Amino acid sequence: MVINEAALKFFSTKDPSWLTDLDSKRIGWTSFAGHSGESKVIGVVKDFNFQSLKSEIKPLVFKMEPQFFYTIQVKVNTTEVASTLAFVEQTWQTLFPEVPMEYNFVDDRFAELFQEDQQLGTLLEVFAVLAIMIAILGLFGLASFLAIEKEKEMSIRKVAGATMFEILKKLSWTFIKLILLANVIALPLGFIFMNQWLGEFVFRIDMPVLVFIGATGATLLVAIFTVGYHAYKTARVNPATILSQD
Repeated sequence: MVINEAALKFFSTKDPSWLTDLDSKRIGWTSFAGHSGESKVIGVVKDFNFQSLKSEIKPLVFKMEPQFFYTIQVKVNTTEVASTLAFVEQTWQTLFPEVPMEYNFVDDRFAELFQEDQQLGTLLEVFAVLAIMIAILGLFGLASFLAIEKEKEMSIRKVAGATMFEILKKLSWTFIKLILLANVIALPLGFIFMNQWLGEFVFRIDMPVLVFIGATGATLLVAIFTVGYHAYKTARVNPATILSQD
């Protein structure tokens, strides 16, 4: 038998001599067909994930029994997948002409373990895009409304010598305050949600703070450019034209 590091750790907690005298160790086994026996441990392989990353790496034992041969695993290191599969199938039919070959890829089987998380990710992406589009349209409309409401005020400021930057700063601050308030509410909720989701995984990454800083910066830039567009349009109009209106 060949065991993984998790199995070695498991056996060594019951018998410390597993760490110093592995060559003398044997493991008893019972097959699905009811056969039983003992096999010698001949080596230890490094731990690897053979289940979902939400699970810890569990003890694993490899045992070769020719009479219980059902499947074969082949490592393929080529970009010519089709021709390689044809060669494997031809070899299989030569060795086992009475058994049709059925195959699957390990990465596909592994991906099935995370199908639910991938669907959740796709769903979040769709809703995120919709939310961003709605927010931009709302911001654009609100900025347009505010620019119209403050046309006379901006014209007076322009006549008084205010620069385009000062007018833009005045208009933008109204939106910046709202965006900062929204981020103060949304960012902690997003951080808590992401950490709860990542907490389901034994093997996980930490949420980088730069993601939240980038999200805040992006929303501020969208607001500034949107408000700046309307401020620029208003500032180009002759102040006399606006001030002469009822």
